[in-house]
Amino acid sequence: MLLCLTVYVPGLRSIPAVDRDEARFAQASRQMFESVAGTPGERDTDAQSNGPYSGGLIVPMVGNKPRLTKPPLIYWIQSASAALFTAGHPLRDAIWMYRVPSLLAAIATVLITWRLGCSMFDPRAGLLGAALLAVAPVFAWEAHQARADQLLVACTTLAMWALWEIHRAHRVTARWPLVFWLAIVAGILTKGPITPMVVVLTALALSLVSGRWSWLRRTRPVMGVVFTAILVLPWVVAVADRVGWQPYLDTILNETLGRAGAAREGHWGPPGYHIVLLPLLFWPGSMLTGVAIVRACRRGLTIHPHARARSRIARLGSWLGALRPARGAEFFCIAWIIPAWLVFELVTTKLPHYTMPLYPPIALLTARAVLAAAALPGASTGIARYGYRIWVALGVALGMAAPLAIALLGRLPTSRYSLVLATAFVCCLVTIALLFRAARFIRAREFLGAQVAGLLAMLVSHVLVFGLILPRAHFAFMTPRIAQATRDADPAGTRPVAIVAYHEDSLVFATRGRIQFIDRDAVESWLTNNPGGLLWMPRDWAAQRHADPASRLSHYIPSSTVVGFNYSRGRQQAVRLYTPP
Repeated sequence: MLLCLTVYVPGLRSIPAVDRDEARFAQASRQMFESVAGTPGERDTDAQSNGPYSGGLIVPMVGNKPRLTKPPLIYWIQSASAALFTAGHPLRDAIWMYRVPSLLAAIATVLITWRLGCSMFDPRAGLLGAALLAVAPVFAWEAHQARADQLLVACTTLAMWALWEIHRAHRVTARWPLVFWLAIVAGILTKGPITPMVVVLTALALSLVSGRWSWLRRTRPVMGVVFTAILVLPWVVAVADRVGWQPYLDTILNETLGRAGAAREGHWGPPGYHIVLLPLLFWPGSMLTGVAIVRACRRGLTIHPHARARSRIARLGSWLGALRPARGAEFFCIAWIIPAWLVFELVTTKLPHYTMPLYPPIALLTARAVLAAAALPGASTGIARYGYRIWVALGVALGMAAPLAIALLGRLPTSRYSLVLATAFVCCLVTIALLFRAARFIRAREFLGAQVAGLLAMLVSHVLVFGLILPRAHFAFMTPRIAQATRDADPAGTRPVAIVAYHEDSLVFATRGRIQFIDRDAVESWLTNNPGGLLWMPRDWAAQRHADPASRLSHYIPSSTVVGFNYSRGRQQAVRLYTPP
């Protein structure tokens, strides 16, 4: 718990809303909260006009548009979190309130992984595996995000823990099947088919290799399917009744089969994408992950002796048919990882966090290998030594190069934050010292010491980046400055506001939905329809338009200018505020 809180709490309140998914999730949850917290008259009027609060607790809305790409559980939990911390007053909310569910889900995932490791292996492996998972960069980042992914991982890990207990026991009480199906339902209501997919692929792999199918009856499948239908179908019917069956079914197909067959929103990656990113996203746990997977395959699977010679010249199907389970824990982890990982690699749309539900078993197998690494022949080969150099280099990149790059990109104001910069420099030195110590441990084949040193280095880096650098990297976060300048120009918050070219969703959250995104061609018509409005425009293009006497903008007064790095598009941008005379 202390480790998780040390990694996840710094920066939770002070890092601004991040484009783009986090801002969309938080804004949809805010509007859901406001639809309940507003007065009955406001809710009734809005419901009739299909406005931003017309979805209520059923249909998540961003502005006046339904957001049906994700199921409702994360919105319900985030809305409840905001309602709790604001005592029911939406105007008091802040982005951190919508991040608390991700924080709690990350802690729950780490604790479940710890208990699962104790059940599968021993307390040392459970503790080390949970610690490696807690400090992994992808987990630390998602714990700071108001999104659904961390909750999905928690639901999937809980379902797999229950499946492990059901699989290894000859007789089970009703407790584990109930936990199993509750976790699956929660996973479905969080992010659709991901949790069921991981569970089904694992169960199929376990049954196909072992040749045993009877154990599946212990999951109470009939009861579970009925239970799932009772909990999920009412919401599906309610949403379809609001938006129509055809649009809703089209959305579901686009988010499942559509993402599998074509890259969405530019998120494309070739097969092998997730394997390449694993050493970075799982650092420092990736030191022996490759050795750990090979070790787990050798200990968890065996080849039937009568098929060994024949399998060398037979087809791949015959070789797979010769596999038999050996050690139960390793066999279960391999069945959890490999089938689902192949699916994620084959799906066309890829993002780094997609494979997060498979990180708990990877962490446990890695921890088990670290504890037994001194006796592993694969840990001292030439390939392994090359891998250790890459591991140390990645540690330097994450522990020193990345924080310094963010600090330079964010242009920390040195006149006011010299102490922060000095602290960052000291933290980088500590990180380098720990990595140097880890390299010496590796040379001495003391892999547990190297792993602990890497873990401490990552811990220092997380506190530095999340707690000190990102909250002060003003140049990298333009949205808070745009929102503040808008409030300064219109303290009453009654005038219409629009922005051209900088269409980032965090602006919707920062301005509580006031801002409108318009194209350059619509500037004149917007100024005509909103004569007292405030307009943000790209600085260079606006200067030309402002100098044109035929443009309505020529009568407006240039005010604040915000310059920053738009990390969503990977370029520097400058926007200027124009106010009416």
